[in-house]
Amino acid sequence: MTNKTRGVATKKTSQKNFSSCEKETSQKNISAHEKNISQKNISPCEKNISQKNISQKNFSACEKKIPQRRCVACREMKNKNSLFRIVATADGKIFFDADGKAQGRGAYICKNPDCLQKTQKSKGLERSLKRVVPSEIFMVLGR
Repeated sequence: MTNKTRGVATKKTSQKNFSSCEKETSQKNISAHEKNISQKNISPCEKNISQKNISQKNFSACEKKIPQRRCVACREMKNKNSLFRIVATADGKIFFDADGKAQGRGAYICKNPDCLQKTQKSKGLERSLKRVVPSEIFMVLGR
């Protein structure tokens, strides 16, 4: 029985020591982190984030990702907002999506008139949307 009581006692003391040790290290990390914040070589954005979330080191909020999409005609990756989006819905409707948020199968085309002509000749838009695209769509995009 003495072995069991010793085992229990050691578990309790180790838990107490671990928690107090953990508190000390976390306080040291916070104070070290605050010292790093006060230095001049950290950007203001990182200072704001680290002051809000001292325990979390997530500095990726400053870097906003810009979505990239591939043009159907020239096959180049460009910013999503610099391309036209054509959408084919489940109903069979095909239309120009100005907002870029409509539901359905979407395809992107450059705003370059050469890409519009190339897409119409090669039928790349039809392949991407998996439907026959009326010529009215190309007239709307050509304006």
